[in-house]
Amino acid sequence: MRIVDADSHFMEPLGWFQESFPELASRCPAVPLVDMVLEALMGDLVTSLPPGLSLDARDLLPQGLLDMLDRWDDMEQLNASDTGETRDRVDEMQAARGWSPAQYEGKARLAWADKKGIDVQVMLPTLGYMPYRAAMQQGLREIAFEALAAYNTWAAHQLEGCTDRLIPVSLGDLGDLEWS
Repeated sequence: MRIVDADSHFMEPLGWFQESFPELASRCPAVPLVDMVLEALMGDLVTSLPPGLSLDARDLLPQGLLDMLDRWDDMEQLNASDTGETRDRVDEMQAARGWSPAQYEGKARLAWADKKGIDVQVMLPTLGYMPYRAAMQQGLREIAFEALAAYNTWAAHQLEGCTDRLIPVSLGDLGDLEWS
């Protein structure tokens, strides 16, 4: 029997957008790290609440996590250090929290899937659409669409050579069918 996982996710490394698309990232509104963590943990639960019922993200996260997130006001700080010290600290944090290349690299993901007996995975973003959403929230439609295309490029690159078993889901905006 073949096992097909139709709802698998990348766990994009923090700073994937800035590192892969620095020029575009410089034009895109910053996404606060606390917003990304909340999205990863709570997903649509919080973002889909009707107006007037919105929750403050800080009320939903444990204090220890908030203390860690407060060290970085936004993702731009990941690349702020010429020595790479900030990037190194983020890499250490990701490793300490169990981040693994299997969460975002094709060959490592295939090795993981083989151990779990999974034959095919459809790979969705976890945080990859955040730059798009940040740009749309500020009315920067063209930058938002560039951010979608950037994510699609990044996801395809991450799974290059593995797409017979790992299928990246391309992001589009159905509000603009021609672009999509």
